Amino acid sequence: MENALKLQKGTSDLVIRKNSIRKELISFFRDRDCFMLIRPVDDEKKLQDMSKVKDVDMRPRFLELINELRGKVLKDIKKKTFKGKPCSPAMFIELCQYFCDSINTGGLP
Repeated sequence: MENALKLQKGTSDLVIRKNSIRKELISFFRDRDCFMLIRPVDDEKKLQDMSKVKDVDMRPRFLELINELRGKVLKDIKKKTFKGKPCSPAMFIELCQYFCDSINTGGLP
């Protein structure tokens, strides 16, 4: 993840735009951490549509890791603010969607 956020060398418009996005992500997410998960299911067909897979059909170790991840997130989470005001969960989700949409369409958040 940290490698993906490293600023790239170059002066082309594409490099400048991508570095701008990287800078925004780095400044917005100052504390970053990675958590490794295993594949939730072995069956490739089920993996293609996880929305239909029930917990009982998932690998037990995956479910254990998900619970560890949830615990870590809930323990380490800090209240998010935007323009000095606390974000509600719905507002935070909306901001994340806005950032993702901007990045996916080549814009800047």
